[in-house]
Amino acid sequence: MYTQTESTQNDDSSSIHPSPAARAPARPRRVRRRLPGTALLARLVDDPALAPDWLQVCAAALESAAQPDRGLPARLLDVADLLAQLDRLYTARLAEAQQWFDSPAAAGRSLHATLPLWTEALFAEAGALLRGGLLPEMAAGGIRILPVTQVDETQRAWLQCYFMQHIYPLLTPLAVDPGRPFPFISSDSLNLLVELRRPEAAREARTTLFARVKIPSRTARLVAIPPHIAAHAPGTKSGPQAATYVYSADLVRFFVHELFPGVPVRHVYLFRVIRGETPWPDVTRRGASRHRRQEDRPVVRLDVERRMAEAVLRWLVEHLQTPPHGVIHHDSLLEISGLPAVARLADGALAGAPR
Repeated sequence: MYTQTESTQNDDSSSIHPSPAARAPARPRRVRRRLPGTALLARLVDDPALAPDWLQVCAAALESAAQPDRGLPARLLDVADLLAQLDRLYTARLAEAQQWFDSPAAAGRSLHATLPLWTEALFAEAGALLRGGLLPEMAAGGIRILPVTQVDETQRAWLQCYFMQHIYPLLTPLAVDPGRPFPFISSDSLNLLVELRRPEAAREARTTLFARVKIPSRTARLVAIPPHIAAHAPGTKSGPQAATYVYSADLVRFFVHELFPGVPVRHVYLFRVIRGETPWPDVTRRGASRHRRQEDRPVVRLDVERRMAEAVLRWLVEHLQTPPHGVIHHDSLLEISGLPAVARLADGALAGAPR
């Protein structure tokens, strides 16, 4: 019997040892989804292992924030850590970054051409993660952050009263034109650049006037709409944990025309300035006592909304003396700038909530 079996096996081995496909029904092949940080590194550098340390740290933060089994507050903090790492890169680690770009690992890339592209790619991934996953997850948990343009008439009326009573008195718009010096912009400040059209009676050769409006640091980045006002907001959960917020910067932008009665507002652009830790060289020669003055520290990064007109951007870059590698375009600057407040809100409201 054994010999016959051997002979049969030799003549037709597939009848005794069927192929894996014959033993069980074929299963669909599982395609492992690449985490955003891993995919981003593979897209930006030829060999991810040779990527600069700061880029690997940021990619790791993206990967951690994309893990669905981690709590929402922790994932928001991961994205906030990524943003802090990028700020630190520009304020204190540019010399270290330059050393990497001067090394063979850079493969001919330059800091001036490559750094802004990589920074924008990281911001884009962070923004997509916020809009596509983290903020909707917050909304599903009962915390909704709405654009002012999407609130109903009752909520908008309440927000206008809040703006006039609590924010309007803190705003100091500064006009910018050839007859006035460009205002000082402090580091880590969130600002609006307002493009105005001069009234007919005051028309000169230039019909456009710019004004800068700083979002007050004393104002919370998130403004809570009272529950009895927000109860009927679309998609908002009912119950004691339901809450609706708007970004204070969005609120100022929506009602900024209140600051310029009789002057038409043409465009409003959000921007953020980051200044370096090292003062200008001539300040260093004057003595260390002035090193802590922000006025003596150069702008190292200018974050602007991508929709900012090119001519307006050139004008802003020129006045702020921003280096070419420091101009960063955003699609989600409002969400990015408000993330620390969002992370704190989620940590306090959702950390102990049942999943």
